[in-house]
Amino acid sequence: RSRGLGDVYKRQETLRRDYPAVTAWLTGCGGDIDTPVAQGADNIYYLDHLPDGTRNMLGTAFLDSANSASFSDDQSFIFGHHMDTGGGVFAPLLRYQKQEYFEKNPTFTLHTPGGCYTAWVFGAFVVQERAYPYVHEFTSADGMAAFVERVRAQSDIISPVEPAPGDRVLTLCTCTSKTNDLRYAVSYTHLTLPTNR
Repeated sequence: RSRGLGDVYKRQETLRRDYPAVTAWLTGCGGDIDTPVAQGADNIYYLDHLPDGTRNMLGTAFLDSANSASFSDDQSFIFGHHMDTGGGVFAPLLRYQKQEYFEKNPTFTLHTPGGCYTAWVFGAFVVQERAYPYVHEFTSADGMAAFVERVRAQSDIISPVEPAPGDRVLTLCTCTSKTNDLRYAVSYTHLTLPTNR
């Protein structure tokens, strides 16, 4: 189900030409997540809109409006739906509650105009939306180390990956379907891949 980098770049470039709000393309979960990532002026619009502006309850995966569109922040957040009735671009993230699933699907790929990245999972956990610190920049190496320690302590999985100071983090967030205030987050550290367009 996976596609070559050239195909992904062609799709992304076409989308960016027609819909400038598209900042990246994200693939993972064995191809079950294979989606454009948009960025709006706020974190509301793409909850129920597609990249072309069509209203749709499934919405679009979107980058936090406070993040840099180049994914150059210490931590970038991408949000997407998981519906109680089934479906939603990030519904497959809930599978990371199982260690066996993580071991078969340890990475995502993030395609951006500036490069292609492999993102290695280092934690998957439930968070309370209003209590979670959406930190885009770590104030120090100790601050990042404390964040990583907190993620690993509450993670449903055990990963050999441990981000080091200076690494960038990508966190994907979706609903748990248990209550409106809980979110399921999967955190990755991402490294640059060679790009063959």
